[in-house]
Amino acid sequence: MAKAKAMAKQTTPGRTAPRGAKKAVKESPIERGEREAAVEAEAELRSLLAAIREHEREIAARFYDLGLALKRIVDRKLYGVRNHASLEALLKAEGLLSERQATKLIQVVTRVKREHALSLGLEKTYALLGYTAATPEADSVAGLLEDGGAIAGVAAAKASLRQIGAATRDAKASSGKARPATPQQKLDAKLARAVAAALREVGLRGAAVKVGSRDVRVVLPKDAAERWMAKR
Repeated sequence: MAKAKAMAKQTTPGRTAPRGAKKAVKESPIERGEREAAVEAEAELRSLLAAIREHEREIAARFYDLGLALKRIVDRKLYGVRNHASLEALLKAEGLLSERQATKLIQVVTRVKREHALSLGLEKTYALLGYTAATPEADSVAGLLEDGGAIAGVAAAKASLRQIGAATRDAKASSGKARPATPQQKLDAKLARAVAAALREVGLRGAAVKVGSRDVRVVLPKDAAERWMAKR
């Protein structure tokens, strides 16, 4: 009877645990913070992947948002949340777009304004990025469009992919022979951009501006000049 009472006393709720039993380890503030951060990162990645899948179905119209979601994953290194070493590995595991397409989209949203990219479309925007990289005088896609730059005699915004590609190849072919721009050439290019910008402000768009040693020559598309005259 005494032995039964002793056993009952040991198993009664509220009594201390038997000697030798392991105590629960309390979570430290640092551990709790790390756990909560991991949960938040997983939720963010899950949301971005869902957005990518949605945008991918309508990539022609939503490519810019798709690129922004991909850039967010790269900037935050969220691919590591699921133990992937790179964005490429994450995309492959999730059955999403290729690394080449993802790289193209990220470059577009990193270097081109939304309004310019959407007006041109993904492929032409990316082609113009290649052209500006190969051409010293063309600093950016925004500069080409806003300063009325021309490619093969056609306004950059209206140039075809074939024309942009040919101009890019020509620029790359001559880049090995071309000398670095001199300070005067840089000043001339700046002047040309300023003149083109001034013309745009008064409604004359698509001007080709050439700065010489003694003069500045402006060539306007005839239809642009006619539209400008009609508004006066």
